[in-house]
Amino acid sequence: MLHDGSLQTPNSNRQAWNRLVDVYSDCQECSLHKTRHTVVMGEGYAPSSILIIGEAPGHDEDWSGRPFQGRSGKLLRKFIAEAGITDRFITNVLACRPPDNRTPMDHEIQACLPRLMATIHIVEPRVILLVGKTAVHSLFYNSDMKTARRKARLLKYRCDGKSRAIPTTACYHPAYILRNPDEMDDFRLDLRFAVELLT
Repeated sequence: MLHDGSLQTPNSNRQAWNRLVDVYSDCQECSLHKTRHTVVMGEGYAPSSILIIGEAPGHDEDWSGRPFQGRSGKLLRKFIAEAGITDRFITNVLACRPPDNRTPMDHEIQACLPRLMATIHIVEPRVILLVGKTAVHSLFYNSDMKTARRKARLLKYRCDGKSRAIPTTACYHPAYILRNPDEMDDFRLDLRFAVELLT
């Protein structure tokens, strides 16, 4: 089963998105296709001001087909609204849920990176916000959260013969914040920093 999310977009982006959804509607690039319920592609605006990239779908996302739907997702969406982020797109490094919500394996990340990079190309974000250490490691291999938070790095990539460089920063995963509520203020500051990169 596939859920392509809701894409608010001009026709050219919509056509590219539909093609991408078709390509991954029955993806079997890694073993996660054997246990997933839904391919969770993402949702939001294209083009968007901010592209938010999390780790992987959890139980709620796997059944709803929408990213960030559980408790941590509600927290993230609340703080996104507080930060004034309206035209955003939300996706994950992986489009399929790992069993028991375990951390994604390197070969699963590598299998899903072409989909993620194509999503970045279609969404055309002005800023990328990486949510949690898996997202940081997936796109900046030798980075950790301490070096990634409240700093702007350029994510450079090529797609369809075009080169792009997008300011990219990171924040803690909201699941971490739920376990460590003392970090709540830092989480807000991370989101504000991402918004400031737009100016």
